[in-house]
Amino acid sequence: MTNLQIVDSILKMWQGAYPDEMKSLGKKQCLVQAQALANMTRREMDTLKKGGIDEDTAWTEARYICMVPPPATADD
Repeated sequence: MTNLQIVDSILKMWQGAYPDEMKSLGKKQCLVQAQALANMTRREMDTLKKGGIDEDTAWTEARYICMVPPPATADD
């Protein structure tokens, strides 16, 4: 899974579950926050893969990092 795919997954989850929070955060800040979460998730996936786990399992194990609500404000 690429960072772009992870960002897309985060934004889709936020759109479905947290539309008001996304609106108050703004499109640009939502993208910035989603990219940061995607980077952390990808690093965790890469670490897991070094231990012998395949890509799909690494995603399953690491997605808890990014499947969280958006911050309430840009400063959170």
